[in-house]
Amino acid sequence: MKQTVRREVKEEIGIDVPERALEFLILIDAPEEGYLKGFFTESSWIGEPRVCEPDKCGGLLWADSDDLLENIILYLPAVLKSIG
Repeated sequence: MKQTVRREVKEEIGIDVPERALEFLILIDAPEEGYLKGFFTESSWIGEPRVCEPDKCGGLLWADSDDLLENIILYLPAVLKSIG
C-alpha cells in the first residue's frame, strides 16, 4: 500500500516520499465517492509540493486546521482531527 501512496503523491503533488517516512493514520468511508480512503502521515519528503493535475485541483495551500476553507471535502476535518 505504501508504494501506491508514494506513486499517487508523486503524480498529484510532485514530491518523493521515502517509504520509511509514511505511517498509516486512518481509514475513512467516503460513500459519496464510492471509496474507502486511507490516509497516511509523512515525516519527510523531497521536492516542493505543487499542483501537478490542474484539471483536477484548483490550488494547494497550507492551512491551520482551525481555519479551513468552507468548500473542503466533507471527510477531511475528521482526518485532520485524528492527527491531533
